[in-house]
Amino acid sequence: MPNFKNFAKCIADNFDMLAQQASEIYVTNVIGDELYELYLSSYPAGTNEIYKVRAENDCSSCKHFIRHYGNVVFIVDGKMVSIWNPPTIENIAHPYKDVTLALNNRVMNSEISGIFVGQEKACGYPSNMQLLDNGSVKTWNHLYGVLPQKHVVSKAKSPEAIKGERRAFYDVFKRGMEELTLDAAMTVLELIESNSIYRGEEQKPAVKEFIKYKKIYCELGEAKANWLWANSKDNFVARIRNTAIGTLLIDVSEGLDLDKAVAKFEKIMAPANYKRPQAIITQKMIDEAEKTINELGFHNSLGRRHARPEDISVEHVLFVNRDVRPRMANASLLGDLKPTASVASKEFNKVKEISIEEFITKVLPESTSVEVMVENNHSGNFMSLIAPEDKTAPSMFKWGNNFSWAYNGSLADSMREEVRSRGGNIDGPFRFTHSWNHDGQNQSLMDLHVFMPGNIHHPDNVKDHSYGSNEQRVGWNHRNHSRSGGVQDVDYTNPPGKTIPIENISFPNIKKMPEGKYICKVHNWSARNPNTSGFKAEIELNGELYQYEYPARLENHQWVTVAEVTLKDGKFTIDNKLKPTSMTSQEVWGVKTNEFTKVSMVTISPNYWGEVGVGNKHYCFILDRCINDGDPRGFFNEFLRGDLDKHKRVFEALGSKMRVANSNNQLSGLGFSSTQNNSVVVRVEGKSKRVLKVTF
Repeated sequence: MPNFKNFAKCIADNFDMLAQQASEIYVTNVIGDELYELYLSSYPAGTNEIYKVRAENDCSSCKHFIRHYGNVVFIVDGKMVSIWNPPTIENIAHPYKDVTLALNNRVMNSEISGIFVGQEKACGYPSNMQLLDNGSVKTWNHLYGVLPQKHVVSKAKSPEAIKGERRAFYDVFKRGMEELTLDAAMTVLELIESNSIYRGEEQKPAVKEFIKYKKIYCELGEAKANWLWANSKDNFVARIRNTAIGTLLIDVSEGLDLDKAVAKFEKIMAPANYKRPQAIITQKMIDEAEKTINELGFHNSLGRRHARPEDISVEHVLFVNRDVRPRMANASLLGDLKPTASVASKEFNKVKEISIEEFITKVLPESTSVEVMVENNHSGNFMSLIAPEDKTAPSMFKWGNNFSWAYNGSLADSMREEVRSRGGNIDGPFRFTHSWNHDGQNQSLMDLHVFMPGNIHHPDNVKDHSYGSNEQRVGWNHRNHSRSGGVQDVDYTNPPGKTIPIENISFPNIKKMPEGKYICKVHNWSARNPNTSGFKAEIELNGELYQYEYPARLENHQWVTVAEVTLKDGKFTIDNKLKPTSMTSQEVWGVKTNEFTKVSMVTISPNYWGEVGVGNKHYCFILDRCINDGDPRGFFNEFLRGDLDKHKRVFEALGSKMRVANSNNQLSGLGFSSTQNNSVVVRVEGKSKRVLKVTF
């Protein structure tokens, strides 16, 4: 047909021009056979007549070209361009212009599916000649193109392998753009700029470049796939997901705790010697927390001080000494607490055990004086009530008032927080923890072990390194027990300076644990110092906490059984084997141990000053002349309202920074959690004088 030669040359010239300029050629997901069918059907009526048995433009050579090269596209200035839209399209005469427009429209409405790999320079051929029956020669013109040499690959290379490798670049780039968040990248960049991560400066260019690409990607609509193909070749950003900084971006994007995410990154960068000195906090976190604080009116709630007798209302008091009564809030209401008439005291020669509930309901109402025997193992029970500096400030806590409390060593309950800070599990149904070196002089190396049901182990009087069956034990040199799921997840045995070492064994799933007896032991693997002391331990069973202290020196290789835990019918029972050993009197916060000390006030923790309690209840015995000489935290994260959880990292830092100032006017003494197995000996006076052992 006339004008076909010009049509074919326009397409060929456009193919050549685009290929010469392009660094890469792509193909779309439109099928070649579909394109050829469209090619034939796009001829206007009467313009593709039958020649002998087929339509004049139904040509096997053109069919081959369209099937193999018709879906080829290029990226020019960020936009996809097909070979069917030549700059000279206006020079294409009827009917071929209609055909070109139809093919271009179809290709441009498809997506890039991969790269084009050519192994021949010639893409079809321009023409061929046919000898007719009458002896004349007819020239047939065809669609064709020429592939520049730079796009021709060796026949020795597998086209499929080349396409597969290029597809992998695209896929990892796509995952990076879709899975790594802009917020995560901005957080990591802020950490780098504040010098908060090890060797972060080396990663700064990559992170900044990723942010640039991510912003572009977020603004794209349906053109994302084509953009990814155009930008994934020889681009290190496309592969950032598979790098060291990429692991940090992934973890932060997935919401992993920031400290843990950074620790993983720093372990990759310097696994042997780098230790994180402090928790991670970014300026963005600070700004967002400050915004929330201001919106909720909590700015004046942050300042904390020691609580005083005049801060405490009588309605929150279970007992108060007559010397303290006049100083309390609502002191006029104390008229209901009438002193008992003086009678001859009766000394009890036998200590009776009663529960804290019975003590409160039956003993305290009849008491005019209460004293407690402060023992050495109560050192961790020393606590202070904390009040807001501004009495009018709203409460930041889960309960209605703005009072809190802090235990000795700034631990809200026990060594659980230390275990958690070391990455250990504290939430499972069964936990066994122990620590030592509390006097700063212990050089021993101790280990904790849990012997499984059926394991044969040596009694405590046998000093050796025998462990019974390693396969039925969790502890040093066998830290995972696959059958029960038991794992030693903290082995912090050689901390720097005078830091207290700690170990932890946890069982995260009670359903995996075989029934029977679990024996919890501590082993002094090496007594390196003759002045070594004992240890402290905790066992937690479904939220019930048991604390132990072994103050005596352990011999080399000595075993100590702490307790035997039995699991039957899905329930735990415990047989405590360890009994505290008495020590010489010490002084804690001005209070001498192993002596009776006068109680000024008995109250419950502020989270139960109301009709509805929140969390664990604590019983507070405020002691006369007990002065916390430290700088306790004003609050703990576990106290804070739920709408502050998202800022927990900032509040953790604030709680550590905004310490309570020293004061001689304070309410400090002994605290006992309702979830901890503990006891205290009290001496009370009222109608009689007696000594009781109060259990918790």
